Amino acid sequence: MRNIAFALALLMLLSTPVFAEQNDMSDPSDVNDDSVVGWPFVIRPPDVNDDGVVDVRDAVIVMQHILEIKTITCEDKLQIADVNDDGVVDVRDVPIIISFILQLL
Repeated sequence: MRNIAFALALLMLLSTPVFAEQNDMSDPSDVNDDSVVGWPFVIRPPDVNDDGVVDVRDAVIVMQHILEIKTITCEDKLQIADVNDDGVVDVRDVPIIISFILQLL
C-alpha cells in the first residue's frame, strides 16, 4: 500500500506546477537574509531538518509526512515544510523543495 501511495505522490509531484509565496514587497522586513527574492515572489529555504543544507533529505521528510509514515510535529518545521505557504503541508510543497535543490529557484 505504501508503494502505491508513494507512486501516486510522485506522479502528482511531477505533474504539479511550482508555485511560491507571493510577496507584495510592501514590507521589506518580510524578507530575511536566507530568502530568495525574485519579484513578486519570496521563497524561504526549505531546510526542514535544519542541518544547514537543503537537499533530498528535506524532500523525503516532507513526503514521509504527507504519506503519514513519519509525522512532522514541530510547528516551526511544519511552517518551513509548507513552502508554498498555503497553510498545509502537501504534495504541492515537494516540487518547490526539489526545484530549490536543483537550483531552479
